[in-house]
Amino acid sequence: MKNKILHLFYISALFCGTSYVFASSDSVPVDLKHPIIKNITITNLNVFNLDIDAEDKSLYRLLNQIHINTKKDVIRNQLLFELGDIYSKRIADETERLLRSNRYLTSADVVAENRLDGGVNLNVKTQDSWTLNPGFSFGRGGGHNRTSLSLREHNLLGSGARIGLRYKSDIDRDSTTFQISDNNFMGTRLSYDLDYGNNSDGQNYLARLSSPFYSLDTKHSYGLKIENQSSIESLFDLGEVKNQYRYRAKRLDIFNAFSSGLKDDRVKRYSYGVALEDHTYSMEATAKPFLEELSSSTRRHIYPYIGIEILEDSFIEEKNLDNIGLIEDRHIGSRFHAKLGYASSKFDASSDAWYFRAGYSNSLVFDQNKTLMFTSLLESTIEEKKENNIKLSMNARYDVRHTSKRLLHLELDIITAQNLNANELIYLGGDNKLRGYPARYQTGDKRIVFTVEQRYFTEWYPFRIARIGGAIFVDIGKTWEHDQLNSSQMGWLKSIGFGLRIANSRSEIGRVLHIDIAYPIDGGSDLDKLQLLIDAKKGF
Repeated sequence: MKNKILHLFYISALFCGTSYVFASSDSVPVDLKHPIIKNITITNLNVFNLDIDAEDKSLYRLLNQIHINTKKDVIRNQLLFELGDIYSKRIADETERLLRSNRYLTSADVVAENRLDGGVNLNVKTQDSWTLNPGFSFGRGGGHNRTSLSLREHNLLGSGARIGLRYKSDIDRDSTTFQISDNNFMGTRLSYDLDYGNNSDGQNYLARLSSPFYSLDTKHSYGLKIENQSSIESLFDLGEVKNQYRYRAKRLDIFNAFSSGLKDDRVKRYSYGVALEDHTYSMEATAKPFLEELSSSTRRHIYPYIGIEILEDSFIEEKNLDNIGLIEDRHIGSRFHAKLGYASSKFDASSDAWYFRAGYSNSLVFDQNKTLMFTSLLESTIEEKKENNIKLSMNARYDVRHTSKRLLHLELDIITAQNLNANELIYLGGDNKLRGYPARYQTGDKRIVFTVEQRYFTEWYPFRIARIGGAIFVDIGKTWEHDQLNSSQMGWLKSIGFGLRIANSRSEIGRVLHIDIAYPIDGGSDLDKLQLLIDAKKGF
């Protein structure tokens, strides 16, 4: 009898142990190569997790009650899998990246649980961010103030739609902008944007409707974009306005694209379409005298085009890189894209012209702590056998992670160009990569900037709302070769400084407040010895 009881005990223990492995494992057993998705559970947490003692406060409970959570149908419509599909870890990871790209979600996880019947249960767990953002911001950089008043909702009634109204005053103009957009219109994969701006120097609007390449396996994409702009643009030198002109632009783009999906870890996408580019430069009585060659100039091109994109499926997840405390999805694979179009004077174009655009990016991961990323972009218009507005941009960044709280960031940014349009001139200054100097201090056809930044990430999490970091930096740069302005003759400009970083972990996901104090080493004697820069940016 005793032996029978022991045998029963051993059998029960073995059974329980086996069932534990099946219930908790996130991987598919070796003998089950094609598990079927049998159940999908969506759990969407509110802004504050009341199961955590630090967040179980009356204020946080009130905010949770006021907040409208993202509807489960909105999350479900973004899943790249459904019941009956064969489970794929790759597709689950891609779904996580897709969900995390929404500003109304702070996190997203897809967890697989194996079943005894050979199937898989998928648990999709997300957490909302606070999406109603009345805002006031004051920024100062390069000796100029920036003021902004706004009211934005990034998840209207839990639908994922965005609506916003903003007033902004900066070095260029005062503007009032209304925007509404949705990346999953009416539960579909359609995306639209509507922008209207009433500015002190003109008006602008943009309308876009598209069905994008939603995932790596999406086979078809199409879209339409209409844009209209009217503004007074300024040419700067040493931070001061030297010339002004009226700029009007009309743009239209209709395209269709197709792909065979992911094959051999790469995606190839092909596109074709028709575009309109209509640019007018003119002098007005309200403007200062400006460059003679731009006193009256019009470029109008209607052209068909073809395009290609080749994308490698290679991503990693990181923390404390360009943000603080959040998972950052980083593409480390190669990407190539190109577009070629031709405009003919026989079809209402101001001249015959070729339009060309091509870009390439890639990364080298030396180990878990060292990554080199490279991007490049070439743009050119060949008009009447002359290259106009040709520009080559290159950027390389090298990140060395010393610890989870310290990272060394090195960045080299190079732009070389020729025959640029007036609105395409290259600037260097407090608002253009060189902290410590007035905005748009140097002007040229070519620019080089080198940045060294030691980044610090802390565990400080005040009020469970903001995460804190800091940086010590050195910026070195110069512009050169411009026929009209001579600020580039000053040579290399250098600055040093330090700053505070405040990342909002509950709203405005991905935005980081920069508070920097920078000291200009070179430049004229009339420069302020210290520059205070305050700005909200997309990253660290």
